[in-house]
Amino acid sequence: KQIEEHVANGETVTVEDLCRFPTTHEGHCYRKSNYSSAAAEEHEAKAAAHELLLDGSGTPRDAKTCVFIDTVVADNDTRGPSNFVKEQNNIIGSLADGKAEIIPDLPHTVNNNNNEFHALMEKDPTFRGRQALTNVRVKSIQADITAAVKAYHPHVGNSMERAKCLKQLGAIIKHHCGDHSRCDQVKFCTYSQVKSDHPDWTEEQIREESQKKSKRQKSIMDLSEWGISVLERIIAKRFNAKTIDKIAKCRSSNRCEGFWSELVKLSEGKRIQGCGTDLWLSMVELCYCMSGNQRQNIKKTKQELSELLNVFYTPIKNKACDIMKKKADKDYARKASESGKRKRQMAKLSLDHRMGKDANKSKHHKSEKVPLTKMKKSKVDKCTKCGQHGHKTRECVVLKAPNKQKKQLFDWGGRIESTNEYEPRFKRHRPRDYDWSDSILLGKCKSSTK
Repeated sequence: KQIEEHVANGETVTVEDLCRFPTTHEGHCYRKSNYSSAAAEEHEAKAAAHELLLDGSGTPRDAKTCVFIDTVVADNDTRGPSNFVKEQNNIIGSLADGKAEIIPDLPHTVNNNNNEFHALMEKDPTFRGRQALTNVRVKSIQADITAAVKAYHPHVGNSMERAKCLKQLGAIIKHHCGDHSRCDQVKFCTYSQVKSDHPDWTEEQIREESQKKSKRQKSIMDLSEWGISVLERIIAKRFNAKTIDKIAKCRSSNRCEGFWSELVKLSEGKRIQGCGTDLWLSMVELCYCMSGNQRQNIKKTKQELSELLNVFYTPIKNKACDIMKKKADKDYARKASESGKRKRQMAKLSLDHRMGKDANKSKHHKSEKVPLTKMKKSKVDKCTKCGQHGHKTRECVVLKAPNKQKKQLFDWGGRIESTNEYEPRFKRHRPRDYDWSDSILLGKCKSSTK
C-alpha cells in the first residue's frame, strides 16, 4: 500500500528503494522475521530446538512431548543444522555433549564434487573436451565414487576397509585415463576382471575385451600428470580420512526434500506459508502422512480420512480413481526416466536464461557453506571471557581482562638515570634519552681504549 501511494503521487520506485519502506502494517502480521526464505533457516533452526524441548512458558516439556534430535542428516549449504544442535546443547547443558551428530548427505556431497568439476571445465578449457571432462564423464566418475563409498558402508570404522575405500577413490581418475595400476578391487574395474580371468592374454587383448564388456563410453581421458593431480585433489577435498566415515553412513535427505516440495505446492510457497494460520499446520500434517513409501501412503491416507469422515467412495468414484492412478503411475515413470530428467533440466535452463538468472545463479546459493570437517558432534558453547556455559563471548557482560604487556628492562651492569622502561625505537637514527656517564660497561670500554 505504501508503494502504491508513492507511485500514485508520481514518484518512481525501483527495486533498490524497497528497503527504505517499513514492514509495519495494520492488523496482525504472520511473518516472524524479515529474512528471506533461504536465510531464515539458520534463525528458525534455533526456534525449532526451543519448541521441541520447551513449551510456550519456557519450562521443559514432559517425556511424552519432549523431542531431542540425536542425528541430523543435511547438506552443508546452510548453518541451520549446526545452529539447531548448538541450541539443544545450550538448553540442556553439558549432559548433551556428544549426543547429537550432524551427518552429511551423500547425494549432495557427490553433487558438490560434480559442481566443482563443471566449474573447472568452465574456468580452464584444457579440461574440457572429448579426451578430458565431459558431462557423461562426470556422471561416470560420480557413479564410481558412489559405488566405492557404498561398498565401505557395511564396514564403517574398520581401518583396513577404510584404507581400501580411500585407495579406490584415489584410483578413479587414473582408471578413466586408462591406467589400471591402482585398480586392486576387481569388482570396480572391468579391465582387472578380464585380466584375472585371462592371465595369459596380452595387454592389447585385455583392452579390447574390456571395451566390449564395458557399458560405458569407449574413449578414455588423455590428461597430464598435473591434470590428474588436479582432479584427484578435488575428490580428496571431500572424501578423505577425516570425513569418509560420516559420508559412508549413506544417509540421504531426499525424503525431506520431497516433503517440502509437496508442501510448497499446497501451502502457497515457503514465503507465505498459508499466512501462518491453522490451515498451514494442517497442510504440514497432511503432507507428512502422504509422503514416502513410493506414493503408497497417499492411498492409505485417503482411505483413513474417508473412514474418519464416514465418506465412502462410490463405484463411479472408484473407477475414476483407478484411471487417475494409471495416469499418475505413467507420469511418475516418465518423470523418473532419464529423458524426463533431461527435459526438466533443459526447461529449467531455458527459463533461467530468459529470466537472466544464469549469470547470477552461483552468487545467490552456496552449495558448500559449511565445510565437511566442521560438521562435528554436539558440544556446549563455552565463553572465552568468563569460562561459563550458556552464552557466547560477544554476549558476555564480564569485562575482558587487559592483556599482560611484556616489557624488558636494561641491565648494563650499572645505573640508569632514567626510570622509564624499555620501549622499541621507531626512529633508529635518534639517540636514547639516557645518561650513560655512570655506566660500568662504558667505563670499561673507555679504560680499554686508553
